[in-house]
Amino acid sequence: SYDPVLRQEIRPALLFIPFSTLTGDPALSPLILGLAEDLLLRLNPNKLVDLRVASMGRGPDGEVINSFDAASVPADSDARFILHGHVQAGDGSLRLYVSLTDARDNRRIWTEKFDLPYPSRTFLETQEAVSAQIVGALVDSFGIIARLLMQEVSYLDLNKANSYETSLLYYIWESTQDKGNYIRAIQGIERSLATDPYNQSLLAGLSRLYSADHHYAFNRIPENLNKSMDLAKMATGIDDGAPLGRLAMAYSLFVQGRKQALDETLKIMLSMDLTPYALSLAGFFTGLAFDLEEGMALQEKAAGLNPRQPGYHQIVPFIYHYSR
Repeated sequence: SYDPVLRQEIRPALLFIPFSTLTGDPALSPLILGLAEDLLLRLNPNKLVDLRVASMGRGPDGEVINSFDAASVPADSDARFILHGHVQAGDGSLRLYVSLTDARDNRRIWTEKFDLPYPSRTFLETQEAVSAQIVGALVDSFGIIARLLMQEVSYLDLNKANSYETSLLYYIWESTQDKGNYIRAIQGIERSLATDPYNQSLLAGLSRLYSADHHYAFNRIPENLNKSMDLAKMATGIDDGAPLGRLAMAYSLFVQGRKQALDETLKIMLSMDLTPYALSLAGFFTGLAFDLEEGMALQEKAAGLNPRQPGYHQIVPFIYHYSR
């Protein structure tokens, strides 16, 4: 029995409080609103980290929210994470201070500053680049939020974990390459799929675990590659516009050595709006199967948005430099 309403409720919520100015300069309001819209545009269609996203500009009584104080958030909000910050005008630039707070204990877990040229013809271009970097650092598959949640899930009883928590087990395995984490991910995801069979994240994760069963010669799963491709196709069928299913398909094709089909899959992936992790993984497949320099270029682009990717991605630049 699949309950889409329940599925929505179990995902962590991110509340975005649009940025305010330290000086209250009304001339900066259009710029701040534009930055907020750009961030929300990138957050809402996020494909790899399954978060609920909400935005709030004022409190329940219409008062301006103090965006550096998580206590200002209404008590009935179920947001686990709060994205907030301030803009400060300077000579020839705007300085943006951005923070992420864990609402459970009002603890700030990430803070960064960005400088945007102002006034400048390149302001919008810089704004888009800053928005992409913020979103990449926070909600990528190996971003700030995911890494924090993975630490929490590591200690959970699998019998009590929900679908979202279970889906993170795949990324724990990928980041550690530990066989114990591999077995735990297999067990947890197979258990969750029994009650949540149309969950794309679970299907894609299990597909890649079955591919890894062949790739790492664990040989725990009979007909692992056939099963991995079947699961990848199911994941792609649920949402063909999301890269999760394509990533799973690419891994299966890569392990099988089917270069033509892999090339076609990567071309479809690269036509999508990819998160840094997906872009880096596309670079991994491209570099090892086709062109090391092209693969490195994709990985460097991904690193500019979020440098924290699984260590095995470094195989591509290692082989490139070794071959030189």
